[in-house]
Amino acid sequence: MDDFLTLIVTIFVVVSLYWQYHTYTNTNSLLYRIKQLEEKLTEQQAKLLKFLNKNSSANESAEIDDNKNEIGDLSCEIKREPKSTSSSYQPKTSTFINKTEEIQNKVENKEPPVYQQAQVSRETTFDKVSPKEQPPIADTSISKALNVEDPHTNKSTFSKQEPKPYQPKISTSRFAHRYQNEPKNTPNEISPTPLPENSVNVARANQSGAQTDNLGTTIAQARPASQYRPALNPRPKRQQKSILGLIWNWVVTGNPLAKIGMLLLFFGLSYLLKYSIENELVSASTRLMMAGTGCLVLLGLGWWLRKKNLMYALILQGGGIGGLYITIFAATKIYDFIPIGIALAIMVFICIVSVILAVLHRAISLAVLASLGGYLAPVLLSTGSGNYIALFSYYLILSIGILIISHWQVWRLLNLIGFIFTFGIGFIWAIPNYAHTDYLPCQIFLIANWLIFGVATELSTLKNKLRLNISFDATLLFGTPLIGFIFQHRLASEWEYGVAIASSLYGLAYFALSWFVLKRYREEGKLLAIAFFMLSATFATLAVPFAFSAEWTSMVWAIEGVMILAFSVLQQQKKPAIAGTILVAISFVLLFNMRVISLSDWLMFITQMIVVFAVAILWYRAKFINIDNRTIGYVTLFIAAVSWGYCVFTLQEYSEYWFSPSAKAITFAFILISCWGMYFIGKKTQFSELASCSVLLWPMSALIMLVYIFLAGSLINNWFSAIVWIAIFASGFYLLKVNTLLPTQRLNKALIHVMHLVFIGLFLFTEIIWLMDTTYLYVSLHFASVIFSISLYIAISIILVTRVSWIKAYLNTYLVITVPVLALLALSLIFANMNNGTESGVKFIPLFNLMDLMGIVGIWVGYKFISVMKQSPKYQQLLQNNFPLYNYIIPAVIFWWANGILLRGLAFTTDIDWTMYEIINSKVIQTVLAIIWAIVAVVTMMMATRQKSRSSWFIGGGLLAVVIAKLFFIDTSLSSGLLRALAFIGVAILILFIGYFSPLPPKKQNQKTKA
Repeated sequence: MDDFLTLIVTIFVVVSLYWQYHTYTNTNSLLYRIKQLEEKLTEQQAKLLKFLNKNSSANESAEIDDNKNEIGDLSCEIKREPKSTSSSYQPKTSTFINKTEEIQNKVENKEPPVYQQAQVSRETTFDKVSPKEQPPIADTSISKALNVEDPHTNKSTFSKQEPKPYQPKISTSRFAHRYQNEPKNTPNEISPTPLPENSVNVARANQSGAQTDNLGTTIAQARPASQYRPALNPRPKRQQKSILGLIWNWVVTGNPLAKIGMLLLFFGLSYLLKYSIENELVSASTRLMMAGTGCLVLLGLGWWLRKKNLMYALILQGGGIGGLYITIFAATKIYDFIPIGIALAIMVFICIVSVILAVLHRAISLAVLASLGGYLAPVLLSTGSGNYIALFSYYLILSIGILIISHWQVWRLLNLIGFIFTFGIGFIWAIPNYAHTDYLPCQIFLIANWLIFGVATELSTLKNKLRLNISFDATLLFGTPLIGFIFQHRLASEWEYGVAIASSLYGLAYFALSWFVLKRYREEGKLLAIAFFMLSATFATLAVPFAFSAEWTSMVWAIEGVMILAFSVLQQQKKPAIAGTILVAISFVLLFNMRVISLSDWLMFITQMIVVFAVAILWYRAKFINIDNRTIGYVTLFIAAVSWGYCVFTLQEYSEYWFSPSAKAITFAFILISCWGMYFIGKKTQFSELASCSVLLWPMSALIMLVYIFLAGSLINNWFSAIVWIAIFASGFYLLKVNTLLPTQRLNKALIHVMHLVFIGLFLFTEIIWLMDTTYLYVSLHFASVIFSISLYIAISIILVTRVSWIKAYLNTYLVITVPVLALLALSLIFANMNNGTESGVKFIPLFNLMDLMGIVGIWVGYKFISVMKQSPKYQQLLQNNFPLYNYIIPAVIFWWANGILLRGLAFTTDIDWTMYEIINSKVIQTVLAIIWAIVAVVTMMMATRQKSRSSWFIGGGLLAVVIAKLFFIDTSLSSGLLRALAFIGVAILILFIGYFSPLPPKKQNQKTKA
C-alpha cells in the first residue's frame, strides 16, 4: 500500500512541476524585455513633450533631429523583438502610439477623437521615424504635422500648419500600412506586385475607382496584406528512417568519439562501483559522495563549455545526469540512505533539469544520454530484491520526462528508447515473476505507459506536424497497443471474460481517440484518426472470440455479413453484396444445427431470423444492374418465414424457459429494440410501412403480459427489468405520437390509441394480481392497491386527452375506453369501504391511511373525469339526458366513502371490533353519525333553497328523515326515557329551524304560452 501511495504522489509531483515550468516559460521569459522597453518608451515620450514646450526654433530643430534618431532606434529595436508563440503575448507599443497621436493633435490644435485609439495604425509611427524603411506616407503623418525637413538643409524645421479634419487610418492587417495612400509609381519606387492568384481581385479594385483627396491626389484603396505576401516554399517532407538508421546517425554525427568515450566511462564506473560494493573496498557513504561529486563536476564542466564547444559540453552534461540517476538509485535501493519518497522527488528534479537543458540546447544527444543513463541504472545495479513497484515507478518518471521533452522537441529516437526499455524490462520481469496479487500496480503502470507512448506521443507529433513537417511514428502508433494488449492478456486471463472486456475497452478507447482527433484536428488529423479507428475495429473484432462461444461467433458473423450487404447496396457493389449474403448463409446454417434448449439459444436464433429478414428487405430494395434483385429477396424472405416458424415450435417445446425471470426481461427488451430498429430503418430508407410497424411496441408487449397475468408474476422484479419498462413506456409514447402524426399511416389511428390504452390497463392489472398474490394476508392493502391502479389509469387518460395536443382529436376514443373503468372504480369504492382498513401491514392512522387516502384520490379522479366528459359534445348530451348519474350517484358514492372514513376512525379510537353488531350497538358511533348526518342534511337543504333546487332539497330532506328514524328506532332504544324525550325535543327544534331558514323551493313555472 505504501508503494502504491508513493506512486500516486510521484505522478502528482511530476504533473505539478511540469505545469509550473510550462507556466514560467510562457510568462517570465519576456518580462525583463518588456519592462526595459516600457522604460525606454517613457523616456522618449518625456523628451518629445519637453521639445514641444521650447520656443527657440534653432534648438527645436536640433532636438527634433536627435529625437528622430532616438525614436528610429527605438522602433528598430521594437521591430527586432522576437515573435512569441503564446497567443496571449502582445508587444507593449500601444502606449507610445497613443502618445504620438496626442502630440500630433496638440500641434494641430485639436482634440483627439473618441475613436482614435481604436483605428490608428501602429505601424505608421514606426515608418515615420525609421528613414531606412520609410514607405510612401500619407498627408496625416507626423512628418507633415511637424514639418520635419531634411536635416542637411538650412530650412526651418518647425512650422505650424492649418488644422485639418481628422481622418482615421484604415489598417486591415499589420502589413496594410505599407500600401495605404501610396502615390503613383516613380523610378525610385517599386510598387508591390500582387500574387498571381490575387491579380483578378486587384484588377477589380482598380476598375472600381480610387479615392482622391482635396488636391486631386490619388489615394490607393486599403487592400489586404495577404495579396502581397510572398509565396513561402514548403519544407520538403522528411523521410522516416528506421530505428537502426536513427541510432547509427546519432553515433556518427557530432563528436562520436566523445559519445563512445562517455558510454565506456559510464560502464566502467558502474562496474568499478559494483566491484567496490562486492569487496567492501570503500565505505558506502564515501562511494556515494564521490559519485555524486563527480556527476556534478561533469554537469558543471559541460555547462561552462557550452559556448566554446557545444557538442562536447552536451556529452559531459548527459554523462553527469546519467551518473546522478545511478547515484540516487544506489543510495535508495542498495544502502537505504535516502527514503524512497525523497529519492523519487530528487529523480523528478533531475528529470526536469535534463528536460530543460535538452530543450534549451535543442540537443538530442543530451536527451539520449540522460535517458540511457536513467534506464540502465536499475539494470546495472540490480540486487534481485524484486521490488518491481519502485522499478516501474522509476521508469514511469523517465517516460514522463520524455513526454515533456516531446512538447517542445519531437525526437523519435528518444521515444523509441523509452518504449523499448519500458516494455522490454516489463516483459522480462512479467514472464517469471508476475502473480495475481500484482494485478493492480501492473495495470496502473501498463495504462500509464500506454497513455504516454501510444496516445500522448502521437498527439504531440500531430500538434507539431505542420510546424516541423514530421510524420507519425508507426512503431509507437501500432506497436504500443499490440504489445500492451499482450500484457493485458496476461493480466486479465485470470477472469472468464477478462480478455474480452480488455479488448472491448481498447476498442472503445481508440474509437474515442479517433473521434477526438477528427473533431479537434479536422484536416491534419485525418490520417491519425483513421489509424485509431483501424485499431478500434481490430480490438472490437478480437473481443468476439474471447467473449462468446462458437454459436455467438457465428451470430456476429451474420451481423457482419448483413452490414456488408447493406453497405454494398448503398454503394451499388454487387460482389461485396453477394459475399455478405454468403457470410450470412454460412452463419445461418451453422446456427440452424444448434439445439435450442434455453432462452438464450432461442434469442440467438430469433436474432438470426431478424438478420435474414433484413437481408430479404435489402435485396428487395436493391437496384443492381443485370441481376434479379426481387427474386433473391423473395427467396430470402421465404427462408426467413421458415425460420420464424421454427422459432415458434422451439418456443412451445421449451416453454419452461419462457417463464424464467431472465427470459421475461430479455423478451421485452428484444421487443423494444426491434420496434426502434423498424422505426429507424424504415425512416432512413423511406420505407413507411416498416416504420409504421414500430407502433406495435405496446400491443406486442400486452400480448406477452397476458402470460404473466395467469402466472401472478410481476413484470418488474429487478433493476434490469425496471430500466426496460421505463424505456418501453417512453418509447411507446414517442412512437405513438410519430404514427399518429404520420400522414401515410394505413392503420386505423383510433384503433392504435385503443391498443395503447389496453396495454396500460393490462400492465396495471398484472401488477395488481402480483401484489395481491404476494400480500394475501393484508386485505386492506389489496383494496387500496386496486383503487390506486384504477385511479392511476383514469388519471393517465385525463392527462393524455387534456394536456397532449395531438391526442385531443381522439377524445371520444379515450372516453369510450375509460367509462367502463370509471364504473369499475365506483364498484371498488363500494366494496372496499366495507373493510376496516387496518389490515395493510402499516400502522393505522385515522384519515391518513392507505385505504382512506386511496378512496379520496379515486373520488377526485372520478370527478375530474366527469368534468372532462362535459367537454365532449357527444357525452355532454349524454350527461344531460342521464341527469341522476351526475347529481345523485356521484354524491352518494362520496357520502358512502365519507361514512366509511368516519366509521373506521371511530372504531379504531374506541377499540370496537369491525362487525355489524358492535357498530350498531355502539353509543358513540351512533351519536356521532346522527350529528354528522344532521349537519350534512341541514347544509344540503340550505344550499338547495339558495339555489332553488328542489331535487337537492329532497336529498337533504331524505337524509334528515333517515337521521330522525335512526334516532327513534336505534339511538333512543339504547337510552333512558329522559334522553328519549330530550331527543324528540331536539329534533323538533331542528326541524323548525330548517323550516324557517331552508323552506322547500317552489316549482319552476312553465314559461311557454299556448299557441
